Formats: sequence, C-alpha cells, structure tokens
Amino acid sequence: MKAAAYLRLARIGEWAKNLFVFPALLASGKTAEIESIAASLVAFFAFSFTASGVYCINDAIDWRSDRRHPVKRRRPIASGALRPSEGLAAGGLWIGAGLALSFATGSWRLALVLAAYIALQAAYNAALKRIATVDVITLSIGFVLRAWAGAVAIGVTASLWLLATVFCICLFLAMIKRLCDLSSVRGEAGGDEAWHAAAGYHSAEELNWMLAVSAACSVITYLMYSLSGHATEAAGPGVHGLALLTPLVVIAMFRFYRAALRGLSDSPFEIMTQDGVVIACSGLFAIASAALLTIEPLGRAVDTFFGF
Repeated sequence: MKAAAYLRLARIGEWAKNLFVFPALLASGKTAEIESIAASLVAFFAFSFTASGVYCINDAIDWRSDRRHPVKRRRPIASGALRPSEGLAAGGLWIGAGLALSFATGSWRLALVLAAYIALQAAYNAALKRIATVDVITLSIGFVLRAWAGAVAIGVTASLWLLATVFCICLFLAMIKRLCDLSSVRGEAGGDEAWHAAAGYHSAEELNWMLAVSAACSVITYLMYSLSGHATEAAGPGVHGLALLTPLVVIAMFRFYRAALRGLSDSPFEIMTQDGVVIACSGLFAIASAALLTIEPLGRAVDTFFGF
C-alpha cells in the first residue's frame, strides 16, 4: 500500500514534463547517433528523478495548504497516506539518484544544470511562489533548464530562439496551471479554510491578459526559431517545415485554455492526456516534426516547394 503511495508522491506521470530535454537532440541533426540518443535518455531520467524528488519535498512542505484544495488534498501526504518526514526522505533519495545518474553522460555539466534546477526550486518554495508573476516566470525558467540540459548532454550549443520558445510555451502552461487551480476551487466553500493560491491569484480575469501575451509570444518565438539560420545550420532545411505545423500548436493552446476553464484537473499535463484533440495534435506534431527533421529528401522538398 505504501509503495503505491510513494509512487503517487513521485508523480511519475508528470515525467512527461521532462520531454523538454529532447528538442535539442531533434534540432541538432544527431538523431541518428546512438551515443547522442543514449545521452539524451540519461538526461531525461536524471531530470525526472530530480523533479520527482522536488515534488516529494514540496508536498512534504505544503501538505497543510494542499488539504484545503479539492484536488491536491488527494495527494499522499495531504491525505495522510504518508508522513511529511517520509516525503522528505523519499525526496532526498530521488534527488541523489538523479544527480548520480547525470554523471553517466561523462560530463559534470549536466549535474551542474540539475544543481541549478534544485537551487531554483528551493528559491521558489522559500519565497518566489508567493509573488504573483514571479512564480510563473520561475517555473518557466525551470523548463528552460530542462532544454539546456538536453543540449549539454549531447555537447551542442542551445539555440537562443529554441530556449525562448521553451520559455514562452512553459510560461503559457504555468498560467494555465493557475487557471486550473482557480477553476477547480470555484464553488467551494469560502472562509479561512478555503484554499488560496500562494501568489494571490483570485480571478480568471487577471490571468486572461497574461495568458494572451504568453500565447502570442509562444507562437512568435516558435516561428522565429523554425525560420532561424541557427536552426537551419544545425538541423537542415527540414526545420523550416516546422512553421507549417503552427496550426497544430495554436489548436492545442486553445484547447488547453478551454479545458482549464472547466476545472477538471490541477495540471495542464493531465489535460494533455485527457483531451482527445490535444492528444491528436500532439501526435501529429511529433510525427510530422520527426519526419521533417530526419528524412532529408522530405525536408528539402518542403523547403523548395514553399520557397523557404
């Protein structure tokens, strides 16, 4: 019984967030190199272990607040299935495993990026999560570190436009997370026992403008990256074809917003696995982008046809 609780505490399902280590591999032109693929997988699991450790520690610290949230109160520590001390111990083990695994790439740089992520999360939990807008910026930087870790693992330079795209998309998702929280507590009893966002977000209206700005920046930076000279030099002409996939990106973003308003989840990554349209867009995007980046004749044909 406790084993299942420990697995839920680690939030294995949210390891999908760490897929952000792979864009650097896809954009590097090294997708056929076994060594680079292996290094990217090591970075993925190292970051996943470390992130699970951070989740465990976060839940051990925030269990009192989580008990007042309609969704978070089901988490192992908030529900009483595990003690806070057990969560702290599990967190230490996960983080230790992540740091140890990072050295499997043969470079200390990945461990350094993980250390920066841990320090960022410590600052977030100590103070930054209580400051509106600073909280979501901090979370987005955490995803930039994931993308940077992917580049470090395979020994390539991360494109500034790629990092900017990751930052803007994750800023949008972080704001969606805040909207999910607000929607999920809508209709709950008020008073001192009601759950409140640590950073003080009180209505969807104050989030809408920030969501609109982050969504627009996400699309713009995505287009700038796919059409940039750095991307072409690293991944070949097929990268230009990613611009043609923009409608899939926009549809998915609109669906995230729509689903968040319904308050059925406290996580945008759960929306990704529950919304059929988002799943379809994600699948088509993954297949099409992989084909454009790995099948050179296809990439050149698209590049020539559209005059990129």
